[in-house]
Amino acid sequence: MFKKIAVIGNAGSGKTTLAKKLAALLHVPLYHLDQYFFSPSWQEVPKEEFKAKHDELCNLDVWVLEGCSMKTVPDRLAKADMIIYLKTPRWRCMFNILRRAVCNHGRVRECSPAGCPENMFNRKFLKLLRYVWNFNKRFDAGIQEQLNLYKDEKPVYYLYSYEQIDDFLNTITKEF
Repeated sequence: MFKKIAVIGNAGSGKTTLAKKLAALLHVPLYHLDQYFFSPSWQEVPKEEFKAKHDELCNLDVWVLEGCSMKTVPDRLAKADMIIYLKTPRWRCMFNILRRAVCNHGRVRECSPAGCPENMFNRKFLKLLRYVWNFNKRFDAGIQEQLNLYKDEKPVYYLYSYEQIDDFLNTITKEF
């Protein structure tokens, strides 16, 4: 059985939804990295503080870790028993971010840090949209390079659509 599962991908790609389902199916704890990366009002915590917490989580015996903090991806992938890279199309990520912001405006989602309500009427939201739009151009080559390091030693899954995610979850359910 896989004890440490890393779920990575663009913001709005479905990481949180997949990670919740995996954690429930496998009865393992789930950690949302945004809860450690941000403090109230969506302020980034000091990099050293986040890295220390990230490393602490990675050293636990069992977990599903989801998030797109790119600087810590190499450490997370090294510790994981299974890696899932959600390659959701950019348009879908943008749609999901916008829908999430509208449907949850003013509320703190369960995977968000305390004091960080969804708010689409500020500069941070525009920054998020730019991040999502440019994610593949900025990060995909580096992620691919990292994943290639592990493709022969642990399962690495690339999931491109909701249908593939559902198929993957059905397979996991049958195997475990």
